[in-house]
Amino acid sequence: MSTNQLQLAVLEKEYDIVLKAYEESIQTYIESLNVDANTNKSFVRLPRKTWWGSESLQEKSDLTVDECEALCASSKKCSGATFNTQKRHCWTRAGTGKIKASSEADNVAIVPTKIAALQKMNALNDKLVDLNQQISDLLGSQGSSSSSQDVTQQLDTSYENLLRQKLAMGAELQDYYSIQQNEENQHLYANQQQITMRFLWFIVCLLMLFALKQMYEPPIPLMMWFGIVSALMVMSFAFKNPMGFVLVLLVLMGLIVAKT
Repeated sequence: MSTNQLQLAVLEKEYDIVLKAYEESIQTYIESLNVDANTNKSFVRLPRKTWWGSESLQEKSDLTVDECEALCASSKKCSGATFNTQKRHCWTRAGTGKIKASSEADNVAIVPTKIAALQKMNALNDKLVDLNQQISDLLGSQGSSSSSQDVTQQLDTSYENLLRQKLAMGAELQDYYSIQQNEENQHLYANQQQITMRFLWFIVCLLMLFALKQMYEPPIPLMMWFGIVSALMVMSFAFKNPMGFVLVLLVLMGLIVAKT
C-alpha cells in the first residue's frame, strides 16, 4: 500500500468517526429543542471549559454548581456561566461568546443546551469540511478512475451539504441571540415603565396628602395619617397601569363626599 493510499485510509476512518459524532450532536440539538419547548431554559455542564460571553452579570462565592446554574437560570440576560469547583465561585455572563477550553481543571462551563449543541455541531462541521477537502486533494493526486470519480462526486455533494448546514447553524445562533436581546430590551422597557409609574404615583400621593390637609380642620390625627399612608402603600401595588389613576380618582371622590 502506497503512502497516499495509507493516508487516504486514515483520513476516511477519521472522517467516519467525526461524521458519527456530528450526527449525534444533531440529535442532541433536536432533543434540546424539545426540552426548551417545555421549560424556560435547560443547561449542560462541560468540565474543563469556560463561558465568558461578552458581558459580566454577577459573581458569587460559596455556591454549589447547582446554585450557580440556578443563578443563571433566574436571569433573562444570562447566556451561560463559569463555575470553579475548588473555589466554589460562580461567574454568570451575558451576551454572545464561545465555549473555550480551560487551563484550570476545576472550571466548569454552564451553558444552555441549545447553544452547546450548536457550537459543537459547528466545530464538527468545520472538521468535516477540512477532512473532506484533504480526501478530495489526495484522490485528485492519484489520478482519475471510475471509483475515484464516484467518491469525489459524493464528497462534493457532502461538502455542499456541510456548507449549507453551517450557514443554517450560523443563522440559528443569530436568531437565538436576537431573541435573548429582544427579551432583555422588553425587560428594560418594563422596568422603565414601572419607574415612571412609581414617580407619577409619588406625585399623586403628595397631591392627595396636600388636599387632605387643606380639606380637614382640625388637623388629621396621627393614627388616621398612618391609615392613609398604609392605604396608599397598598394601592401602589395596583398602580402599574392607567387603571391606577382611576382608583386614585375614586378615592379622592370618596374623600370629597365624606367631607361634604
